[in-house]
Amino acid sequence: MPTNPPHLRPPVLPMRETLHAYAEVKKARGLQTFCVQVGANDGKTNDPVYPYLTGYGWRGLLVEPLVDVFQQELTKTYSGCSNVTLVNAALAPINGSLPLYRVAVSRARWATGLSSFRRDNLENHIANGYIEKKAKADGVALPSNTDDWIETVQVRTTTVADLLGENNVGQFDVLCVDTEGFDFEILKLFDFKIYRPDFVLFESKNLADGDYIAAKNMLTENGYILYWDNGDTFGVRRGTAGETASEKHRNPIRTALRTARSFARKVKRKLRA
Repeated sequence: MPTNPPHLRPPVLPMRETLHAYAEVKKARGLQTFCVQVGANDGKTNDPVYPYLTGYGWRGLLVEPLVDVFQQELTKTYSGCSNVTLVNAALAPINGSLPLYRVAVSRARWATGLSSFRRDNLENHIANGYIEKKAKADGVALPSNTDDWIETVQVRTTTVADLLGENNVGQFDVLCVDTEGFDFEILKLFDFKIYRPDFVLFESKNLADGDYIAAKNMLTENGYILYWDNGDTFGVRRGTAGETASEKHRNPIRTALRTARSFARKVKRKLRA
């Protein structure tokens, strides 16, 4: 599976634990939290914001482009949740439609989760054997021609301005992006000088190195401290509850690293003696 090279990764910090600490800080302060999620899929499986939209009273605006996933999965997940608004669309620079590439041989969660505006992202999953492995585990017969493993569907697109305006969203606190290799393109659609969320999370492992560097630069230039966790990168904006939450986990990790380095130095001295 692709991932970010170690030399490009910011410091490691546990994302889910930090997000939980953020939720607790906001709750303790009696502050409401609003989340925008792009690429929501079923809204639940391996979803970092699901616990807070359903258990902490967060309000949310969730975007998912695939019609079948939206109708059969996402709406079911948030049925009865008046605090969550669901939109069947993809974000883009203009309103209209775009081709989206998806796994043709399965509608299982692992397959729909690979859907991307980048065909080469799915081709990489074919090349590394991931799609074949998952399909065989599900008992799915694969066509001999790998081109038939991918299909193209047209999805509706909307701009950030229209998405937020039509849903009466002025500012938001958390931005969560998971678009299978298209994450930097989505991040570029948000003006972080206007929209200044406390917490920005995106799946970075499928990004080309150049796009990953550019994404990091864009966020740091807008006041975010960046961390990496198992293929995801997240930023907490300085001076916010996000930074307060990151401190709760950053200091113990630094202490552990210092302890490990000190132990390593002691071992080296003993070996030299």
